[in-house]
This record gives sequence, structure tokens and C-alpha cells, in this order.
Amino acid sequence: MTVPLPVFRYHPDPVATGSVETSTVKCVACEKKRGYVYVGPVYRQEDSDDNLCPWCIADGTAASKFDAAFTDVGWGVPDDVPASVLDEVSRRTPGFQSLQQDHWLYHCRNACAFLGQIGRRELENIPEALDMLLHENDRFGWNERQSREHVDGLVASGEATHTSSAASLAERISRSPIPLDITLRATTRLRPPEGASDQRACLAEGVAGGSAA
Repeated sequence: MTVPLPVFRYHPDPVATGSVETSTVKCVACEKKRGYVYVGPVYRQEDSDDNLCPWCIADGTAASKFDAAFTDVGWGVPDDVPASVLDEVSRRTPGFQSLQQDHWLYHCRNACAFLGQIGRRELENIPEALDMLLHENDRFGWNERQSREHVDGLVASGEATHTSSAASLAERISRSPIPLDITLRATTRLRPPEGASDQRACLAEGVAGGSAA
């Protein structure tokens, strides 16, 4: 019988996002073949075999045994986010691959949940996010044609490219009156944390940048 994967509050479906894959390899932490292996980033001082099972990430065994982290909790963390949340995100949550250093965002005294990537086509259903991306490079002097060409090239399954302007996007979209789930490779789709007072979206800050077709 297949054992269900552990629950990750801040990365609900790591198989769908590609951070966890089926495998017959043995986990280096528990020394068991669990049927799945983590293939996302591992941050630690010593280089060695990174074959880790999701269960050892979830219960903290992998982080404790190898003094490892799996994602960057980021700079500019709000003062009201508890240390326990940061620990769970960095040491007990699967990370994800991105072109530049991953960077988590926060909302309503909690961390957002990473849901995956979306591109230009999916943005049609999220007009607020589309508008923000069309104007994110205004400060660099981009004209409308340049911005549209850039955004029109975003493809969810394409190669990651960098998009900037995280904090301002997160701040601007937080004023949106509707709930949004966003993570592009143009940004990163993040779900507001459970219990968020207004359930408004958090946009990723340069985490998995846009994908160029």
C-alpha cells in the first residue's frame, strides 16, 4: 500500500511542482527507500549525496542531521511573522528550483504557499497580476511595446528568466479586492496563508522569474 506523502502547508503539492519525484533510491537521512525523493535545492556547507525523502524533510530529520535548509526565507521578513514559521519554511518545507535565489513572501503574519508556475496564457484570468507585470519595468524606462513583448513571452513550462520588482508587486496586489493564487515563472504563484484576514494574494519576489518562449 502506498503511504501518503506528508503534508506541507507551504508547498502543498511538491510532486506537481517537480520538487519531489518517484524514485527507488535510498534516503540518506533515514536510509530507507520510501518511493519518493526530493530533487529541489539543498543548502548546506558540506557537499554530499542529497537523496532525501519528503518524510525526513517534513519531520526535520534531514535539516537536523545535515544542518540543511531547503529554501531561503528571504530578506525583509515582516516583524510579525513568528520564528516558527520561518523555521518551517526553510527547514521543513521542500524548496523549488529558480534561476535566481529563491525568495519567500509573507502575508497576514504568515508565509504564503508555493503552488507552482503560470505563464502569459494563464494570466488572462488574473488581470490585476497581468497589469502589474506590464508595468513592473516602467522605472527602467521600458515602453509599452517592450513590456508587452516581455510579458507575452512568459510560458509556464519554459526556461526560467528573471523578473524583478517583487515587493512592489506584492504590495500592490495586496490591495486587490479578490482572492488570487499566483505563481508564474513570471513571478511565482503563491497562495495566501490559511487564516489570512482578507485572503488577498501575495506575489513572488523574483523567485522563479518569467519564462521566455
